[in-house]
Amino acid sequence: MILRATLILAGLTLGAGAVIAQSDPMKDRKDIMKGMGMPFYVTLNRMQRGQAPYDQATVDQAFAYIAANAPKLPTLYPDSSKNVPSTDDFGPSSKVWDNKADFAARIDKLVKVAAENQPKVKDVEGLKVGFANVRRECDSCHEVYRVEKK
Repeated sequence: MILRATLILAGLTLGAGAVIAQSDPMKDRKDIMKGMGMPFYVTLNRMQRGQAPYDQATVDQAFAYIAANAPKLPTLYPDSSKNVPSTDDFGPSSKVWDNKADFAARIDKLVKVAAENQPKVKDVEGLKVGFANVRRECDSCHEVYRVEKK
C-alpha cells in the first residue's frame, strides 16, 4: 500500500514537473515567431523573387504553420513577462500588454489572410500576391508591437 502511494505520488510529481518545464511562454512565442519568419521572410521570399525554385509543399507548409501556430501567440504574453528584457535583437513592446485586444485582433487577421491566400497560391505569381498579403499583416503588427534593441 505504501509502495503504491509512493509510486502514485512520484508519478504526479514527475507529471507536474514536466508541465512546468514545458511552460515557458517567452521561449514558445520566440519559437513560433521564428517558425513563421524563416519560411516567409527567407524561403518564400526567395521563391517569389525567383532566387529559389518554386515548391508547392514548402509554400503550403509555411501557410499551414501560420494557421496552426499564430493563434497561440496572444496567450504567450502573460503579464509576468511584460518587463522581462529580450535577449534577441527584437522584442515585444509594452504596447502588447497595454492593448491586448488589438494585438489579438491583428493575430486573428493574420490567420484569416493566410487562410484566404493559401488556396490561391499555386505558382510564383500567386505566391507574389499571397506573400505580399501575409507580409503586410505581419508588418502591421511588428510596426506597433515589436521593438528593436539598440
